[in-house]
Amino acid sequence: MKLTLLRQLGDPDEVYSVGDVVQFPGPDGQGGYAGVVREVAGEALLFDFNHPLAGQPVSFEVQVIGVL
Repeated sequence: MKLTLLRQLGDPDEVYSVGDVVQFPGPDGQGGYAGVVREVAGEALLFDFNHPLAGQPVSFEVQVIGVL
């Protein structure tokens, strides 16, 4: 996203750095999305909208209580 657009839509004095979480409104005005700044390249920012646990291993512990 271009930094000029981000400044038009938000706080024009905000300074963004890698790891910052930025809230974006949803397209219908309801709810919103959080994006993490992954890269600052000159006048553009790269955001990641994946869940923070995306790509992480997940372990489950289960107990079988019956067989049908």
